[in-house]
Amino acid sequence: MKSEILRCPTCGDAHSEVRLVYGLDKVVSFCCEGCGYHCDGVDGIVELVGKDQIIEDYPEMEQQTRLGARLYDMLEKEFAEIVGLEPDRIRSEYLDALELDQGSLILDVGIGTASEIRYLCEKNPEMVSSWSVCGVDISVEMLRVARKKLKSAGLDYILMVGLVENLPFQDNSFDVVFHTGAINEFRDQRLALSELLRVAKPGSRVVVTDEWITHENAEQAIGKELARTFPSITIPSPTPFEAIPPSVSESEIKTLWNGYGYSMIMRKSMEK
Repeated sequence: MKSEILRCPTCGDAHSEVRLVYGLDKVVSFCCEGCGYHCDGVDGIVELVGKDQIIEDYPEMEQQTRLGARLYDMLEKEFAEIVGLEPDRIRSEYLDALELDQGSLILDVGIGTASEIRYLCEKNPEMVSSWSVCGVDISVEMLRVARKKLKSAGLDYILMVGLVENLPFQDNSFDVVFHTGAINEFRDQRLALSELLRVAKPGSRVVVTDEWITHENAEQAIGKELARTFPSITIPSPTPFEAIPPSVSESEIKTLWNGYGYSMIMRKSMEK
């Protein structure tokens, strides 16, 4: 992974050199030459944000992801079963909007257990060896599961504990940027979308996806079952549609999952 795409999350200086130090194929430290910020890697995962800050910013989400890391893939299957779709059909409805190519530099914010990356690898086996993947999540437990999948796929990757509101990357870095499953709960949706677009290359697509529960569909059989199975779901879903920046050159809101999900497909302006 090229360190040129990194930006210090502490000083935010785009001109300060940030280095990743590797040992035995694992990241052992993240260092900013400008402000002196230093962060050690744990099991090859860079923890740029401490657990105390994550608990302060996202207490409920931190607890859910910590306790549910080993069950996450099973819960995904349960969601798919309730809405009447196969898990890979669930993923295809939003991931097929990504514009992937040989040599793509991919950012998955909220990577979880890397189920989306696994799907993309299975759909595009001829490209996998050329990709580089950056995964950001608030849960080191999730990232430990993700690491096994990315390593077995033979991907060039780096995993970081971080926050969407302060992504540790330079402007205009990634060919492909996407987020799945938590935008509804982000404390500052406008800032989150701004950050996702900031780190995307000019002209590239940014795809953001989450569940969509309204007062109306919550009264249907599927909606009631989702509420019973996933009691943390907020009704109605606090969707971020109004937070789409006017600077994007294209935007589309697509309904998914038999009406219980949505995807925002945005194209970053060609102007840097």
